[in-house]
Amino acid sequence: MSSSTATNPSPFAGQDRHANEPSRTIPWHTKPLDIEFVVNAEGVIHLRHVLPAGVNVPSPASKLFKSSELPLVSVRLAGEGNSFRVKTAKASIGGCLSSRLRYQSHAIHKGENEETFEVTSHDAATGVSVTVRLTVFGSIPAIRSVATVTNDGGESDVAVTQLASLVIGGLTANAERSFDDYTVLYATNSWFREAQWTEHTLADLGIDNNGICELPDGHVGSQATFRLGSRGSFSTGSYLPMGLLKAKGDGDAWLWQIESNGSWSWELGDYKDSIYLAVGGPNSLEHGWKKKLCPGESFTTVPVAVCRVNSGIEGALAALTDYRREIRRPHEDMENLPVIFNDYMNCLMGDPDEQKIEALLEPVVESGAEYFVIDAGWYADDSNWWDDVGLYVSNLSPLSRPPRCLQSQTAPETPQVANQNTQRRRN
Repeated sequence: MSSSTATNPSPFAGQDRHANEPSRTIPWHTKPLDIEFVVNAEGVIHLRHVLPAGVNVPSPASKLFKSSELPLVSVRLAGEGNSFRVKTAKASIGGCLSSRLRYQSHAIHKGENEETFEVTSHDAATGVSVTVRLTVFGSIPAIRSVATVTNDGGESDVAVTQLASLVIGGLTANAERSFDDYTVLYATNSWFREAQWTEHTLADLGIDNNGICELPDGHVGSQATFRLGSRGSFSTGSYLPMGLLKAKGDGDAWLWQIESNGSWSWELGDYKDSIYLAVGGPNSLEHGWKKKLCPGESFTTVPVAVCRVNSGIEGALAALTDYRREIRRPHEDMENLPVIFNDYMNCLMGDPDEQKIEALLEPVVESGAEYFVIDAGWYADDSNWWDDVGLYVSNLSPLSRPPRCLQSQTAPETPQVANQNTQRRRN
């Protein structure tokens, strides 16, 4: 059974879109996290705090700004640019539409082991509505977020060029020297050097305290951003779709991931003496992406997850691991946990044949494996690689029988032999 609470639509009015004082505060207390939203004087909803449960709200460290939250929704339409006071349109934040979206309503839905905060905003000028759904699972200090944009207008189409799955400002708002006290980690990824995490200072990435906010011109940040992403369906071809921002020492840490097998991007930048994160799928600037929505049509982003802990890298990785296990689809393999041997890397290197495979069966059985995977038999030494798929094995049935030396009462069962690639024969 699930339950929900909802609010009635509430209009807001105001003039100063950079006002610091909220017109309304909306708390969301979950087991692992205390989260606070604010609706400013113009009616735009912001995500102000994401804190580990029980942690007191820290006083802002900035001497220039009372807070550094950003609008919860970052969305752009073709033909619309950025607010001049924030950043240029090269950044993922500051879009004019984002500052026009007015809070309409929110609801909290509670299930057996998850809780979802759902909030909808609407722009009267374009008829566009955006609903953000944030979900927390059990006691795991992680938020899963998706955003859905809908063309609620009358007869006009709209072209969406960007929609972030989640935007969080003020990640380092409680640090007096956030540009010096935090570092960023990300992982390059290739076939031969996978998951190579490296650590960088914010200054290394071009994000530094250059004093621009101290000038009398009303600046709220520099034009600096750092963006990482991937293009196409090889989502881990250059980088892992992850990132981490942490305080020096074993303390405050933010860890995020994009859950997509396609294009993605995440961005860090400075805003009001703090660091923000914008994370999601493809966009026009990085990927040439655009989605036309006819009246009544919707588009939903890829899911992203963000963890917030006070226990450093190890605590953040543990939280994300728990989260990943929680969102897996139920399957008997998750209960049985079979041992699998794969013959590809550091073994046959994608060049299997019957003799090589049969020679491996005995040591594989002795290792306790239950499945033998024949991997990457998808190429040949000539140009007809696809036609040659599976031709290295004339008949898999002999490999499915246990070698004579292993047929004893004490020997473990021979692993099942599986070919990862569908066999195809020339006509």
